[in-house]
Amino acid sequence: MPLINEAKATDQVRSTLNAISAALTTEDLLQLNGQVADAANNTVESVATGWLQANNIR
Repeated sequence: MPLINEAKATDQVRSTLNAISAALTTEDLLQLNGQVADAANNTVESVATGWLQANNIR
């Protein structure tokens, strides 16, 4: 369950966080961490964006 400041929790933010929470698995986290660890070829932003796009989350 993601934690967020109630003042920032718009319906769109809640919907996006719920979609991420439903889709993100432990295996995904391990793979994402491995990709980010390869900092010479990946940035946190590019890895996260790639995962979001692959899971049809905007």
